Amino acid sequence: MDNLSNVLEFKCNFVKEPLTQLTVWLLGFVSGFAFIMAAHGFIGIVLCGLVLIALPFWWEYQTYNIRHKSFIFIKDNVIEIKVWSRRAKTYPIDCIEKVMVVDFDKDEVTTVMKCCVFPVAFGYAGGDIIPKVGVLVFFKRSYRKSVYPIFFNPSDPDLFAKTLTERIKND
Repeated sequence: MDNLSNVLEFKCNFVKEPLTQLTVWLLGFVSGFAFIMAAHGFIGIVLCGLVLIALPFWWEYQTYNIRHKSFIFIKDNVIEIKVWSRRAKTYPIDCIEKVMVVDFDKDEVTTVMKCCVFPVAFGYAGGDIIPKVGVLVFFKRSYRKSVYPIFFNPSDPDLFAKTLTERIKND
C-alpha cells in the first residue's frame, strides 16, 4: 500500500489456476503440431499451426499482466479499480452502505453474498481467476439500482475494508 497525496493503492489479488494453464499449453501445442504435420506443403495451414503454438505464450502474457498490473485506488471520495487492459471504473465512497470481508470457503454464505458482481467483466472463464477471499461493498439503492454487492479482490482485504470504513465514518 502506498500513501501518496491522499491516494491509497491496493494490489489486486488473482488466483493462478495450474489446471487451466496446463490445458491451454497442451491444446495450443498439440493442435499446432497437428496442423503443421497435416499441412503437406500448404503454407496457410503451417501458419495456422504456428499461430496455435503461439497462443499459450500470448495467454501467459495476458494473465501475467492481469495479476501484476491491476490495482484498486482509494482517492478522495472514490474507489477506482484498474484491471490491466480494461477501462478504469470508479465508485463513490459516500454511497456505500456496508462493507464486509468475506471468505466464500469458510463463511456462511447468503444468497445476496453469492450473487455479487465483479467490478470488471472477465467473460465466462473469469470466475477461475477471482479469489474466494475479498471485500463485499454494498451501495445505497439510490446510487445503484441493483441490490447486488460489488466484490473487490485486494491483496489485503482486512486493510482495504478498514480503510473504507474509516472513509465512510469521516464523510
